[in-house]
Amino acid sequence: MKFLLMITIFIVTLFSTDVYDCNKVFDERKNELLDELEKIDEQQQSLESLQAATSAMLKNKEKRLLEKEQELNTKMKNVTQILKDIKEEHKKNKQVLSTIQKGIDTKIIKAYSKMGSGKAALILAQMQIHEACKIMFDLQPKQVGSILEKIPPAKAAKITVMLQGGPPFLDFVNNHDVDKSKSIDTVEEGF
Repeated sequence: MKFLLMITIFIVTLFSTDVYDCNKVFDERKNELLDELEKIDEQQQSLESLQAATSAMLKNKEKRLLEKEQELNTKMKNVTQILKDIKEEHKKNKQVLSTIQKGIDTKIIKAYSKMGSGKAALILAQMQIHEACKIMFDLQPKQVGSILEKIPPAKAAKITVMLQGGPPFLDFVNNHDVDKSKSIDTVEEGF
């Protein structure tokens, strides 16, 4: 029985050592797991704070972008209005210029219609052909005829062709078979 008791004590000690070792291993593992959980918790908190900072930064950038967009829209409206005003002013100025030009043309036509055909021919022969045509176009046909007969024949022929085409005479010179270098010159040799 002693023997049996010894074996029992030995077995109990053997098992108690194993139980003790198991508890120790479990406690160590438990501590490791707690450390891991603590690290995971720290990482999660870092991630949440990073997400919050990123979200705040994105909201701030979005707010600034909206402000810039509104500012650009306001400037665009202002530029559009200014452009509209400029176009209206340009249209008015064009009308005023047209009125002034008609007045000038009318005065020039009146002056040439009162002038003798010889003097008018001398002056018109000195002008560029397209300019002479502009003036002669508004004169009476009888005056045009008497002026043309006093202008050198080559120049009178060019003026006649241009007068048949009608205004704008400069476009006629640029788009037709007319010697441009001589049609826009100011002096006809030998007149």
